[in-house]
Amino acid sequence: MHEAPKVRIGEYLVARGLLRPEDLEWALEIQQRTRERLGQILVSRGLIRRLDLYHALAELWGCPFVDLLKEPPDPELVRRYPASELQEAWMIPLRWTEEGLEVASARRPDEVLRAEAERRFGAPVARFRVTTEWDIRQALLRIFRSDILAEATHGLYYRRPEESAHTVLTPPQFIALSFVLLAFLIGLIIVPRLTGIVLNAAINTFFLAGILFKFVVSLVGARYERMEAILPEEVAALREDELPRYTVLVPLYREAEVVRPLIENLARLDYPPEKLEVFLLIEEDDVETLEAAKAACPPGNFFFVLIPPGIPRTKPKACNVGL
Repeated sequence: MHEAPKVRIGEYLVARGLLRPEDLEWALEIQQRTRERLGQILVSRGLIRRLDLYHALAELWGCPFVDLLKEPPDPELVRRYPASELQEAWMIPLRWTEEGLEVASARRPDEVLRAEAERRFGAPVARFRVTTEWDIRQALLRIFRSDILAEATHGLYYRRPEESAHTVLTPPQFIALSFVLLAFLIGLIIVPRLTGIVLNAAINTFFLAGILFKFVVSLVGARYERMEAILPEEVAALREDELPRYTVLVPLYREAEVVRPLIENLARLDYPPEKLEVFLLIEEDDVETLEAAKAACPPGNFFFVLIPPGIPRTKPKACNVGL
C-alpha cells in the first residue's frame, strides 16, 4: 500500500502549473471558513478542472487514474452490490484479476480504505485505481439505469400504493362510476330533456365547488403568511462552516432557449459553491438542451445528469432519478 503523500495537493497543483499561488492562498482562506475539502473548493470555484484535480491526486497517491467512460467496470460484478452503498463509499469494483479484485475509488487508497473495500466486497483487493466521484455516479447510473428508472417511476406505488396516482380508480369508485354512467344512459333514453338539465346543473355545481374550494384554501393559507425580516447583521454573523450542504435539482426538457440565463442566475446564488451542487436533469434524447447547457459553461459545482427515456416523461420523474 502506498504511503500518504508528503506534498500537499495545493502545493503540487501550483508546482504543476495547474493553479496560481494567489488562487491557492484564496482557496485556503475559504477552507478555513467553510471546513470543506480543498479540492472541492478549487473545483466549485472554477479554479481547476475536476479531471485535472484527480489526475494530480492519482500521481500523489501513486495509483493509476482510470476513466470509467473509457474503461467501464464489469456490470455483472457491480450489480452484486447495492448502488447506494457504492456511491456512499465512493468506490466501485472494476474487474477480477488473478491477484484479486481491482477497485476504483475517489478516496485516498490506504490501509483503512483497503479494509473497508474488502469488508464491503467480501474479497481481497489486488489494487486500487483513482477516479472522480462523478465518474462513479455516472457509472452507477449506466449500470443500474433500469432499476433507477423503475424506482423513479413506480417507487411510491411499491411503497405506499394508497398515496400513488398509479391506480386511478379503486374498485368501489369504479363500481359507483359505472352505476352513474348507466343511470345517465337510461335517462337519455327515457327523459332526455330532464337528463340534460340535470347534467348541466351537475357540471356547473362541480365548477362552482372548485372555485369555492380554492377561495377558502387561499383565505386559510393567507392567515399563516408572514414576512420575517432578516437583518444584514444576522447574515454577517452566520458561520460558513455551520451552513448545510444543498443539492438543487433542475429538470429540463426542450428548454434550450432558457437554459443559459437559468444557469447564470443559479450561479449567482449567494451561497458557498463548495456547499452547493446543482444537478441539471436532461433527457437523453434532448440533445439541443444538453448542447445549450454545455455551451453556457456552467461552474464546477454544476453536473449534467442524463435521464433514461421512459414513460411518463415528467419533471417529477426526472427529479426522482436525480435523487
